[in-house]
Amino acid sequence: MKASLALFSLLTVFTSYSLKSPAVPPTVVQIQANTNLAIADGARQQIGSTLFYDPAYVQLTYPGGDVPQERGVLPSVPMW
Repeated sequence: MKASLALFSLLTVFTSYSLKSPAVPPTVVQIQANTNLAIADGARQQIGSTLFYDPAYVQLTYPGGDVPQERGVLPSVPMW
């Protein structure tokens, strides 16, 4: 009986904490209407520019370092 009462008390306490609203209200993020279209257009422009998938490690020079334009890896190469 004591174990059941203790379990019930714990469940009641944890449930009441989990049902409360967050201390900081969520923020609303405004997204521009053409964001998805701009991403798709950028991906289309990349077609034919990056010709090879190259997962090799490359040490970049900074500032402005980048891999050669004709090479890319999965995040930078649209897969159509």
